[in-house]
Amino acid sequence: MKMIIIPLVVYAGLVISSGKVQGQSDYFGDPVALSDSVSDNFNAVIAWPFMFWERMKNKSTTEIYFRNLDIMSDPQPVFPDSGFHYRNPRAVDMHGEPLNCLFYESDKKGDWDICYRTYDDLGNFSDEYPFFHTDSDEAHLRITTNSFETKEGLVWESGGVIRFTTIENLQGQPAFNPPNSWGPDNFNSPEIGRTTSNHFVAAWRRENQDESVSLMVSRTTDFGITWDYPFEIFTAEEISSIMFSNPLWDGSYISLCLETLEYGTWHPRLCTFIYPVYELYELDFGLAQQESCTPVYFNYWAPCDQEIYDDVVSFVGYDNGQADVFAIVDYWTWPINLTNTIQDERNPGFFIGEFFPDYIFQLWDIWESCVNDHWQIFGAYALLGGTGIFESRVFLPESLVVNPNPSSGDVHLSFELISQEKVRIEFFDLVGEKTGAFKAGSFPAGWNRMNLRLDKYLNKPGSFVLCLRAGNDMLTTKIIYVGAN
Repeated sequence: MKMIIIPLVVYAGLVISSGKVQGQSDYFGDPVALSDSVSDNFNAVIAWPFMFWERMKNKSTTEIYFRNLDIMSDPQPVFPDSGFHYRNPRAVDMHGEPLNCLFYESDKKGDWDICYRTYDDLGNFSDEYPFFHTDSDEAHLRITTNSFETKEGLVWESGGVIRFTTIENLQGQPAFNPPNSWGPDNFNSPEIGRTTSNHFVAAWRRENQDESVSLMVSRTTDFGITWDYPFEIFTAEEISSIMFSNPLWDGSYISLCLETLEYGTWHPRLCTFIYPVYELYELDFGLAQQESCTPVYFNYWAPCDQEIYDDVVSFVGYDNGQADVFAIVDYWTWPINLTNTIQDERNPGFFIGEFFPDYIFQLWDIWESCVNDHWQIFGAYALLGGTGIFESRVFLPESLVVNPNPSSGDVHLSFELISQEKVRIEFFDLVGEKTGAFKAGSFPAGWNRMNLRLDKYLNKPGSFVLCLRAGNDMLTTKIIYVGAN
């Protein structure tokens, strides 16, 4: 059953005096300028309600600016008159006790080191904390962002080495796990995405001796601490614009959007992973062209039945060297031109904005547009979601509980169903191989409990993923089997 997208046109009468977008099309509203046009502005990110970005101070110096999009406050620098260079802002708004962190690169010590500051809802920033000392010209730090979680993943590069860690919200204070690393092996341009609350996937480029480029992937195997040995997905003449979707509500599904140069032509591609079995589905949007097209991708619901629902794909299309930002909603709709301008556009990106009742939320598409010979940040948003997002749901999200865990054999499962359904249970090891499965039977709506003997389906101790399936819905959790007594 297909989920409901509530298009923005339904809210055509919703005009917000602070300068927010008013409905123009069935999905996205009119573009609005989010920065000035008297200097170059670029590399913007949103951690609602704030947008952070880089702004050229002079020919060789960048600084980080921010503004509150909820009230459209005036842009202002994060570090006024500091005399140092700052770049690559990455913000995270974590669930639980309020914890907002702004990561960035700073050259205070001569090298580009990664630092961070915490900030409150009024935009007041703490003192600077050091995070990692690099020996690279660029750390390329990336962070997962999902305000429903208390843990986020971080990835960066340093001297051809890819490093990973996680940040957790411990009673309003950031806590970091010791970093893992791979390399050195001509690795660069890492990106990171999330599958479930405690599982992450990282991808990066490897430059090969024959001048080709490979896409490398690694994933966590236990609560975001240990990473698998990286494996190669494919090789092309060139790979760029790597970006993960960070889905809302359903973490069993994650996608990686990128561009590949093959036989002199750029192809925007989408690689889809289904957790816990990491199968690769390579999709081509059919937009092959001579110029790079910079695709980005966002999905907020996808049942784990190898079908994709309610996705938004944004890309920069080139026509005779002229770039415009387009959005494809739900895959099969005709591309929406968000700009229709004569100037060049580049670097689109999706970010979650404000949430409203009944699971309605803003999805911002922001990009850079060349105005008066300077790059300016523009954005447009759509209102998506609605109570219909749970139309395909069978389980209540995050309702699966296994106790005890770890276990020597007998466990008690509890879960909540929205309607009466037939439930089946599957087990996977941490490399994605199915180790057991059975039909649990039909269960009524509401809370349900059942007993289970792990030794009937697991032939050795270890860590496994328990998967509860009903209809097109799925719940997963990690279990530790210590062996029968």
